[in-house]
Amino acid sequence: MSKLVALLCLAVSAFAQCQTSEPREVLIWKIWYGDGSVKAGHSFDDWVKMPSKDVQVLAVFYRDTYRIFHEPNWDVEHYRTLLHSTDYYWFDGKQFGAGGAPDTLKPSPDGAVKLGKWMTNRGWEELILKVQAEVNP
Repeated sequence: MSKLVALLCLAVSAFAQCQTSEPREVLIWKIWYGDGSVKAGHSFDDWVKMPSKDVQVLAVFYRDTYRIFHEPNWDVEHYRTLLHSTDYYWFDGKQFGAGGAPDTLKPSPDGAVKLGKWMTNRGWEELILKVQAEVNP
């Protein structure tokens, strides 16, 4: 990775994933469901075992870290990607994604695709506050 790309990676927000030519090593991923439950895993096998409907938010945490200033100290945080507000979420064992029907993996491994679901504005606001508290402690 060039020095310029490395510097740009340091500048990305906490919710952005810095793209490189190599897939990042996943530390853990978490799914928040509309009923308030939260499931986490590390592997494709874990992903397949999770409920496949009513996904609201998917957060993927990577092993790579960066330094960030939280007054009055510098902290170290893991890069992460936050996916939400869409109809489909997928993981093929290597990469995560989210989007509409045309964006899904084709063909996709059994259990790779999970479904999002609309929820009320009030329910979404309550859920996203929980997500933010957990993703940005």
